[in-house]
Amino acid sequence: MLDFHRVRAYMPLKFGTAWKRDGMKAPLKVLTFGVASGLVWSAVPGFLLGFYSHGAEMAVADIVAAVLAGVLTSFALRLLLAKTGNAASILFGAVSLPLGAFLFGAIFSIVHPVFSSGDLASNGVTRASLAVATGRDYAVGSTCSNFAIWLFPAAVLTTFLLRRVVLSVKAVEECV
Repeated sequence: MLDFHRVRAYMPLKFGTAWKRDGMKAPLKVLTFGVASGLVWSAVPGFLLGFYSHGAEMAVADIVAAVLAGVLTSFALRLLLAKTGNAASILFGAVSLPLGAFLFGAIFSIVHPVFSSGDLASNGVTRASLAVATGRDYAVGSTCSNFAIWLFPAAVLTTFLLRRVVLSVKAVEECV
């Protein structure tokens, strides 16, 4: 006879339940979420700005920068989301869009020359100033463009998903 309690113990029935059972620690869960969200968010500049149509080096630099920006943004929001409610999560979601865009632009300007044959920093412009300027341009562009109409809700949704991951870790750690 089939014992449903044993079967249920191995079946993830809800989002996050597989993570609860495998003993994954909080930083690893946030890292995993940051990588996954970075991969998803890499499609934004990849398709909207045509990075995927400009060759493999642009696509690779886009994906690497987006994953790193996703991880850094997730870790930056982790502790804030653990201690706040839904209303604050909406605010943090709105703030996460320019934060993630700034990090993406800064990292992309550093990573892109590594994967391409040319150097983007020329005419006396240092890599650090180019990174800050590119990050600023991406942050302003993500919040003040026509695309912000759907980028802000997507950022808030991503933040709510991160909050759910953070709270699932917090609940498991409190039970142990």
